[in-house]
Amino acid sequence: SLGILSRIASDNEVLLLKTKHYKVFNATITALTIILVIASAVMYSGMLDGNKGSKLVNTDMEKAKRYYNSALKKAFYNTAYMIDYSQILTMEGQNAGNKDYVKQVYNNYQLIEKNDPYKVAYYNIILDFYFRNGFVEEGMNLIERLVDLQPLNQMNYELKANICHDI
Repeated sequence: SLGILSRIASDNEVLLLKTKHYKVFNATITALTIILVIASAVMYSGMLDGNKGSKLVNTDMEKAKRYYNSALKKAFYNTAYMIDYSQILTMEGQNAGNKDYVKQVYNNYQLIEKNDPYKVAYYNIILDFYFRNGFVEEGMNLIERLVDLQPLNQMNYELKANICHDI
């Protein structure tokens, strides 16, 4: 009878220990779920701001800029918003004759190249900026990458030849 009682006590201790582990596990899963939900809500809010910004680009540039800026803080991974925001900064800077925008746009384009290197649709916009603002080495490196990514696209070779001729 003493053996049975010690066995029951031992089983109860194991169950108690398992219960504590499950509680810790459940608390961890709950905390991770809450973090995921909050992060998703923030990113979704960033997407909404980016969409609002894209709708306002042609009507209210200042509001569009604010929305894009907000979107980039919340959805920093979204290179589409970054390229649009950079184009707005470039247009405003060129129209005002102010070169203060160049550093920020350059940094944005470097991030786009790093985070979305296969999005060749952006390359012409970035190349135009690089060459207009004297970033020749960066522009030539980007053209080389464009040719490497799309070796069968004849237009890339023509673009490279034209830029080399102009330089």
